[in-house]
Amino acid sequence: MGSGALIGHKTRVVPSDAFSQIDLANHVTDSTSRPSDETARPNLPEYGGGCLFYLEQIRYAGGGHPYLKVRLERATQEMSLPGCFGTPEEEEEKDSPKSKPCVLRWPAKPCVEVASYYSAQSLRLPMQERRECTLHLEVWEQKMKLARISEPMGDLEAHTLIQRQIELQPSAKSLFKRNTPCPGPISISFQILDSRAVTHKRTVFFVRHAESVWNDAQSKKHYYSMVKETDHPLSIKGREQAEALSEKLQQLARGAEVDPRADAMLSPDAVWVSPLTRAVQTAVIGLGPLLTRPEGLSKMTLLANAREKKNMGGMDTCSTKTGISILECVVEKLRACYSESSDQARDHVLDTFAKLCFDVREVEGKWWCEGQVESKATFQARLEEFMAQLLYTPHRSIVVVGHSHFFRAFFARYLSEEFKKREPTFSQHMMEQKLSNCGVVRMELDPQRGPEGPIVDAEAIFGSWVS
Repeated sequence: MGSGALIGHKTRVVPSDAFSQIDLANHVTDSTSRPSDETARPNLPEYGGGCLFYLEQIRYAGGGHPYLKVRLERATQEMSLPGCFGTPEEEEEKDSPKSKPCVLRWPAKPCVEVASYYSAQSLRLPMQERRECTLHLEVWEQKMKLARISEPMGDLEAHTLIQRQIELQPSAKSLFKRNTPCPGPISISFQILDSRAVTHKRTVFFVRHAESVWNDAQSKKHYYSMVKETDHPLSIKGREQAEALSEKLQQLARGAEVDPRADAMLSPDAVWVSPLTRAVQTAVIGLGPLLTRPEGLSKMTLLANAREKKNMGGMDTCSTKTGISILECVVEKLRACYSESSDQARDHVLDTFAKLCFDVREVEGKWWCEGQVESKATFQARLEEFMAQLLYTPHRSIVVVGHSHFFRAFFARYLSEEFKKREPTFSQHMMEQKLSNCGVVRMELDPQRGPEGPIVDAEAIFGSWVS
């Protein structure tokens, strides 16, 4: 589901002496739907779980920042069913008069024409009862309803990509000036999913990026180096840190070392990477050799929600690159990072990149934060959507390559109270201190807990610690 398996991806091995000849278009997936692999098509009798609405994309050529509302009706009454997963307790409460109507909302995004979400929310409805309901989709721009569509839930096949073209309402069309062409219909792609297919426990590894030029300059108080560019790449030390992580993982994969805590990291179902350059470089150098083995995953997803939190003066969180241009920058910075290395080292990282495939659909539009800082409300909404992507993916093991401020905020928001009581010192470190560069934290998530405290266990591995 959220940033799930990639279908129909293409890869091409490029000669190792041809950095400038890499055709990056051959390293980008061309599939239209993520969660349509066999792991997301459950063989569940009578679909016995809760009903989830999984939003993929909204396409709108009219400008502005539209957002989506979803609600249900049973006959002539709005749905008021509580619960997310169709558990017995929720079944008992479903007719409670105190239940609130089920109205879901996906926020506006700073994109151009395509807003990508790849995340789910619960419709608070057992799957067996969906055929009695009508689904209403409404696209809004601030306080203006742009378009709406309604259709019986019984007509919507579960675990299948659904695409709808919705015409603008007359009131919305009137907003466009006489000499401005009215945009075409709004396109929405989504799926209806059974929660039982995606609510199994999963293992998630957070990997902080290796040392960047910004980190190095900050430690040396070289302020000019910090502000002379944005979206800083890895330093030479950072490259060596990523190479050390790669060697550690390969030793474990070969059986030269044993660490059961890392087993799920050696063959992950998905790798999600912040689209900032230092994170993608870390993923290519640190994880790439493992992923490009014959039995490896060979692909990564650039996930907008995994980007770093933008604080005041945070030039290293700014970017102007989208889609393939992100990969172009990564190739350029990898070339610079290995310019004084041996031919063997340079050829190795180039060959690794050439064997990888990248999903860039979430970052084809503007994915970064506008303004000097990311507001608290905006950041919290991003955290919630990121957690929804983790909770409702069909994958059982996920590696996320990201950033210290984001990770700390994530831990502070989602560590379970039971874990905090069991590991008070480590919990405090996770919430307040930076994970070391290329440090790794292993977590166990329990989706049955919903968004409140789903991290039920966590530990630092490979000698990683927070500093």
